[in-house]
Amino acid sequence: MRLTSLCLCLAASATSLRAQSAFITLARGDTVLVERFTRTATRLDGDVTPKGSVRMVYGSAIDATGHLGAMTLAVFSPGAAAGAPPMQQIQVSVVGDSAMATITAGSAPPRAQNLASRAGAQPMLNQSFAVYEVMIAAARSRHVATDTAYVLLTTGGLTLPAILDGLATDSVSVTIATQISWFVTDKAGRIIRGGMPSQGLSISRVDGIGVSKLGTKPDYSAPPDAPYSAENVIVPTSMGHTLGGTFTRPRAASQTAKFAVVISISGSGAQDRDEYIGIVPKGFRLFRQIADTLGRRGIAMLRMDDRGYGASTGDFAASTSRDFANDTRAAVAYLRTRPDVDGKRIFLAGHSEGGLVAPMVAVDEPSLAGIVLMAGPARTGREILNFQLRYGIEHDTTLSAAKRDSMLARATATVDSALTSTPWLKFFGSYDPIATARRVKIPVLILQGGDDQQVIASEAKTLETTLRSAGNRDVTVKIFPELNHLFIHQPGGNPSGYTSLASNLAAPEVIGALAEWVHAHSATMK
Repeated sequence: MRLTSLCLCLAASATSLRAQSAFITLARGDTVLVERFTRTATRLDGDVTPKGSVRMVYGSAIDATGHLGAMTLAVFSPGAAAGAPPMQQIQVSVVGDSAMATITAGSAPPRAQNLASRAGAQPMLNQSFAVYEVMIAAARSRHVATDTAYVLLTTGGLTLPAILDGLATDSVSVTIATQISWFVTDKAGRIIRGGMPSQGLSISRVDGIGVSKLGTKPDYSAPPDAPYSAENVIVPTSMGHTLGGTFTRPRAASQTAKFAVVISISGSGAQDRDEYIGIVPKGFRLFRQIADTLGRRGIAMLRMDDRGYGASTGDFAASTSRDFANDTRAAVAYLRTRPDVDGKRIFLAGHSEGGLVAPMVAVDEPSLAGIVLMAGPARTGREILNFQLRYGIEHDTTLSAAKRDSMLARATATVDSALTSTPWLKFFGSYDPIATARRVKIPVLILQGGDDQQVIASEAKTLETTLRSAGNRDVTVKIFPELNHLFIHQPGGNPSGYTSLASNLAAPEVIGALAEWVHAHSATMK
């Protein structure tokens, strides 16, 4: 569910930066660009290495308002050896409504180029996502729902407005000309993941020691000792895009075996098939954990990259929860064509927003065997965002009492503004999960963390009451004390504490409850 949220001298060499963080850019599952960077309150330094192209090392000061100043670039040839001189060095600055670029190539004397710009514009390396992070963090510090910054593109020399929307949530879109990028951020404005749907690009963040392991593709294979196989699959849809995924299938003595299967549905924001969350130390992969447990219990699972992310095509930015329900229906249709799947024993397991989507699909596909709602909401998005924003403000110990009161007074207006910023938010803000729950007649398992502060525990009870009062006779609810929205042990469950969780695994009793319920219900349908 969406939340409401090193100074490096630029040496003329091709040695690697001592990066604390990095962004990996993927196109249909292939790494096409790696950006390593370090950012403090006063500096941004990094290097951008597109696949098979020149490498660019950059650096810029950050002023007290979060504004980037003059930017220095050093361009190296592809595969340049350590110690090799740069092909070109560039200094870009904006003074008033003019920009100046000083360019040095090899041993030639520097040459200057003047460009028309705009007062307040900041240099932007076209392929740098860390620059977006600086802009988002600066806008977030002003506590506005939308903002406009002006950027001078270092390639091409154009000055353009960058429109930032959704700043009151953790899902921010940035529009420059006709190019729309989306980013999932934390409260400080750090980009966790994102993408450029029109170009089929997705990005993910890596921090710390993981930076040294960049360039490798995500590994969705089965563990060596697993009693199941993992098959990469492509799921067709009637909407024209395809969904890349992994189908885990228990190893069976009979080649004609037909398995019960669970389809996963991820939470909000574009997610990969594991529902990977990088802000959790060592990374959180809920659906990989579930697939492993189910595979060892003789149950298959299909988990997929969200549309427009990873190996999936399509436009994520223009999509709503209803569109994601249609993607899940496409997965159901695909599974019914497989000879190793029992079409009568197909279950759905949705986490967070996925717990909102699963009942939609259950209404449209009443022959499903059952659905599992993991921290599924029972309130409208407007109510949830109001709660999340107020909770974040009330529990932010860095705020003075006066600042907290001021932000709380503006909270409703902030949410109202945010709910007009993207198609997803417009739909989510007014969608009522209860109206759909009344129409669900198939078996339902509701799993809920007792200390969840994104979808609170009382919503599980509301869903249960609604389902039962509408005549559903097979509803099971399990609430687990001291577990957060990710089903990880965290008394209090404050989302700001996700970056320091002691474990990156959902509690085994939760995964076990899911597996037991699916196994029991699939056994009665053989």
